[in-house]
Amino acid sequence: MLSQICFLRRTIVYIPTLSQIENGPHWISEPIALVSVSETAPLKQAFESTIARGNPLIKPPPRYHEKEPLLAKAAGLKTWSTFLRGASCWEIYEHDGMYRIMKGMRRRGGWVPDTQNVIKLRPGSTIGDLCDRMIAILQAYAGLADPAPDGAGPAIGPTRIVGKIPKNWNVLRGETAISDIK
Repeated sequence: MLSQICFLRRTIVYIPTLSQIENGPHWISEPIALVSVSETAPLKQAFESTIARGNPLIKPPPRYHEKEPLLAKAAGLKTWSTFLRGASCWEIYEHDGMYRIMKGMRRRGGWVPDTQNVIKLRPGSTIGDLCDRMIAILQAYAGLADPAPDGAGPAIGPTRIVGKIPKNWNVLRGETAISDIK
């Protein structure tokens, strides 16, 4: 079972590692890939490498929370609420070989999945198909022209990776992702 999350803020897509707390929800952790929404090939590579990393299992974090949220810090912002104001969220789920994409709806300092508007990929879809569909959704949401029919997209630029998976797993306040949907 796969669970992944990404955020679009202005023209940058933030793809964090989504860790699984033992017997608990998912938590956003490092590394975080930052890629321009217009850069199709690097964006696909970032999605594929993050999905390949999976949902690392972590112990429940201590009650201590660091001052700077991971995504806000990666965006060069001071607070989680500032990041929230300009961001959109999408979640990717896989269960029994079926992929689903849901846009997040804002709720109480975070997001919840919009279960009324689920994009279901056809049976037999690959991770490549999933990544292509997610990129098309993000680019359309950002107001970019449809990607080239051959999938070439615009000129390729570098992908920026922020941070490492922390050893102490101090989870940042407000940085929680959506719990498992069962």
